[in-house]
Amino acid sequence: MFEYNARYSKISRLTLDGAGRARVALHYGPAFSTYNETSDLILRDTAVGLLLGGIKDQGQAENEVLRCRFLRCSEAGLMTGYFNCMDVWVWYCRFEDCGHALFNYAGNFHAWQNLFLRSRIADVGSKNLMVFSFVNNTSIGSRRFLDFDTGHSWGSPMTISGNRIIDPTDEFPLLLGNRGPYLVMDNTFKLPPGSTKWAAKMSLGDQTFVGNTYNTTNTAKEAGRFRRVAEKTIPSPEVDASPPVLPATPQHQDRRVIEVPAGAGAGAIQQAIERASLLRGQRPIVHLPMGIYTVSNTLVIPAESDLQLVGDSAGETGTRLNWAGPKGQVLLKLAGPTHATLRDLNFDARDSSAILVENADQPGGRIFADQLNVRGPNLKAGDRGQRAERKRQRSDSLSVSGGEGQGDLAPSAIRVNGLVQTDVLLRCLQGEGNSYTWVEVSGAVGGGAVGGGAVGGRAVGSGPLVPSSNQISIFTGATSSAEGQYNVRRGGHLVVRSLYHEKSTATLRGGLYLSDSGTLAIDAARFSCATSPQSPLVTVANFRGLLTVAASQFNPVGSTNPSRFEMTGDGSAASVLALNDLFWVLEPGVTSQKVWLNHADPPAAGGLLGCNMNGDRDMLKSGFGFLENVPGTNAETHSALRTPQSALDQPSTLNSQPPVGPSTLNPQPSAIPPSSATWRPCAKPAFGCRPKAAPARPTSASTA
Repeated sequence: MFEYNARYSKISRLTLDGAGRARVALHYGPAFSTYNETSDLILRDTAVGLLLGGIKDQGQAENEVLRCRFLRCSEAGLMTGYFNCMDVWVWYCRFEDCGHALFNYAGNFHAWQNLFLRSRIADVGSKNLMVFSFVNNTSIGSRRFLDFDTGHSWGSPMTISGNRIIDPTDEFPLLLGNRGPYLVMDNTFKLPPGSTKWAAKMSLGDQTFVGNTYNTTNTAKEAGRFRRVAEKTIPSPEVDASPPVLPATPQHQDRRVIEVPAGAGAGAIQQAIERASLLRGQRPIVHLPMGIYTVSNTLVIPAESDLQLVGDSAGETGTRLNWAGPKGQVLLKLAGPTHATLRDLNFDARDSSAILVENADQPGGRIFADQLNVRGPNLKAGDRGQRAERKRQRSDSLSVSGGEGQGDLAPSAIRVNGLVQTDVLLRCLQGEGNSYTWVEVSGAVGGGAVGGGAVGGRAVGSGPLVPSSNQISIFTGATSSAEGQYNVRRGGHLVVRSLYHEKSTATLRGGLYLSDSGTLAIDAARFSCATSPQSPLVTVANFRGLLTVAASQFNPVGSTNPSRFEMTGDGSAASVLALNDLFWVLEPGVTSQKVWLNHADPPAAGGLLGCNMNGDRDMLKSGFGFLENVPGTNAETHSALRTPQSALDQPSTLNSQPPVGPSTLNPQPSAIPPSSATWRPCAKPAFGCRPKAAPARPTSASTA
């Protein structure tokens, strides 16, 4: 019905009715597109509601599908149809009476907090392999929730967490067909009354079942290599079978609009901001129409303002604010506390910072960004000596601080510094770190505080770390080259879920480099990074804290060297866990000893657990292989997985796997845990956290 080839665009608030005659309601293709939003559509009575690409098309990547309704799509509500149709993020959608709600012919998608009703074949199905995640969805009355019985002998890493599967009509509502690995966590299965069918069927590969709840003793038909932890059976009446209330389409609000002339300078923009700030409580809009705005002085949105700074597009041909002031300064500063919204804007700060949010740490505070696209500073190959000078200058794309200071922090694309109370959620995050870290989170340090008497220090302090009660998260997204994708410092904590990381050059640390302290938890991610004998994918050097990378895929780029974890320096306070990860191999003879190098002294705790390999038949028999489990070697930090008293978890279900040490599957987001900490899967894992409700008008901005 509608073929759409735009990129950096938004299509929204339409109804496409196929009346039972049209094959496809909305088709992205045949040309390549990226950075699109598909929101608040109703697609009904077709074979396929939304088709991204096709076998003869190019890729359709980085597309947020938000709050759409798919009704009576006989084949699939949403289908990916080409191998480069990746990073499709499906949020808050409703699927009713479809064949498949989601089907992957080729490519991949991630589905979060959707409602599936009465899917005839399965809510989710796939013909091909990649990284997937299905988080906090609800399925009611469908034949199956997930059917990945594709027949592939290769694996497809996947997180399946927080879902409710209610009254499925067939056996094995969770059917794990390929080799995984799978992380199946915190799901609830309610089979119909009197059912004797199984709730899940394991694959012949690797899987970890942790924290799941069943209303039947026929929980999971076991196979392959597995581990089961803290699962339980409860009576059917105790299962919450009610459908969720999904966010509604945002309603039009008749706000006061202050227009800024196209191409105006900093003075005119600042005057409009100050006028709007006098209308606090009315959520006025300062509108910058499409055009280029040269900004030579820092724009400031005053504290307590609830204005909305809105452009016409975050694309490069939309509303662009280009910095023309001194190096090391800030293009736009938001003084906190703030209730301001930024939307559909492109910031190019060059050698300075694009956006700085100060004094942002308050009880109950929330910072939410949707489809933020941020790129860090970029140094050419001959300019690497400039790093020290860049470290002395502000050069972040987005910086959020509890106070005013940046201290000794080097540039990054996104920095969260010293927040201990305000939650930060970055959804469908995109961009790249270039010559620096993409996202860095630093904790608060007591003693030497600057910044208005907020809790703890916000700059350089020599005192103890300030305990935090907030959550800083990135849920779904994609990024390219960076000198280390993520970093945590001074006890900072970060949860990263369902992110794609693309090739970095051989001169960059393309994966992770942790050398300070904190907690970092990553799952359902793909790292396609340059590899070499000198550059591990993950380096943990004198790190003090917890790192978990789970249900993720590692692809070497530019050489045959396998991706590897390498721990060096003092490992006494470090715990590193690679759980249910997939390593692609391009050379024969890859073993655990080649991908897991624990050279720390004393060795870091943790280990390599439930991981496997894909590769050509010249590399691996049948193209698939198991990696031997490698436990950490700090005896003091090791304890066997606790065996719950439930009959579901007798020692035999541990499948003779070795114990592991502490991990960030259950991170403690405050100070670094003591070395005697144990892995406590009975507590709510950080990966299971549900994102808080998003603002009705989310931030959408692009910075460079």
